[in-house]
Amino acid sequence: MKNDSSIPLRPQEDFLRGLYSDGAAYHHDDLLEEATGISSEHRFYRDLKDRIIETFPVFDPRFLGKKYPSYTFVETENNLEQGSEAALGNFNSEADAQLLGTVLGDVDLIHRRVDGDRWANADFAKWAKERLSFFEQFETYPIFQIARWYGQDIDESLQANSEDESTPNNDKTLRELTSKEEAVIEALYDEPGLIKLTSKEESQDFDIPNCLSHLDEPEIEDIIQALKDNEILLGSSIKYKTQEAPWKFAFMGLSLGPENGDADEPETEAVVDHDHVIEQLQYPDFDEGEDGDDDDAELWDHFTMPFITSGVGQGWADILLELRVEELNELDEIAQEIRDIEYVESTKTYMMTDLLIDSHTKHI
Repeated sequence: MKNDSSIPLRPQEDFLRGLYSDGAAYHHDDLLEEATGISSEHRFYRDLKDRIIETFPVFDPRFLGKKYPSYTFVETENNLEQGSEAALGNFNSEADAQLLGTVLGDVDLIHRRVDGDRWANADFAKWAKERLSFFEQFETYPIFQIARWYGQDIDESLQANSEDESTPNNDKTLRELTSKEEAVIEALYDEPGLIKLTSKEESQDFDIPNCLSHLDEPEIEDIIQALKDNEILLGSSIKYKTQEAPWKFAFMGLSLGPENGDADEPETEAVVDHDHVIEQLQYPDFDEGEDGDDDDAELWDHFTMPFITSGVGQGWADILLELRVEELNELDEIAQEIRDIEYVESTKTYMMTDLLIDSHTKHI
């Protein structure tokens, strides 16, 4: 992933990191500078703008009919050349394929996707085995918890079995969207800047899409706010030209182990506080250095660690992270900090050598 040295690193970082966390700000001149530190009058604005492919709203994919997000770890054996040339058109369900890249390690490819359910994922696996020569050996890692998705946090977990209401819990449950919500979601994909309707700023640099002509602006605003409050709409982000950016992609799996039982009570059952690890990954506690800097926090922000998920299928990956780093040594720093989190036994990292597919969840 090369970097265009004609633009200093700091403006690139400020612009792309800021919009990755808040893509909707791109559509509002008076909010752009607040989000990125770069205004439309900035000397590098035109070149920086050219690096953005699109902005998009970020939804919890399970509310968009994609109830089975997963990763697939692929061994290509003697077909790595074919695998390294794969593109979105090679997949039978392009809307479900989100990311594919070659990696270093005991697997050759890592693929992130979102399917309607486990059976749809199984159908894809069968199809891939029969049609994709580079899917020689592979294992699926189902995601059962999403804690961060495209740089947006999810604080309230989704109930694993939404149809079972026999056991009360504090988790949110999957539900069908109303026709008005679906119309607003469609509009948000057409005009991501609409997300800012619920902010205090009055800036609006676009017209209300035709698909919302049957709703007035206050009702649209109420629906958007409700989608946010229910953590269905998580925020907004950008797709950018990775080949012109300074960041490298990596994946890190965390293996968790139980805490030690009480020494005075040997019969105490050892447990794993999974939620504690997730919370520390989302909101780590760092002590500022003597000079007041918080360098560690820069390696743990929503851009460096944009995906935090948990699932089963890989013995070493109770929790799986995607990372964006400028220097390889940053991976060592992040891994060391993560190993210091209680219950984390070990980490395993895959470095991405080439990004082949980079997409996002499409609207319903």
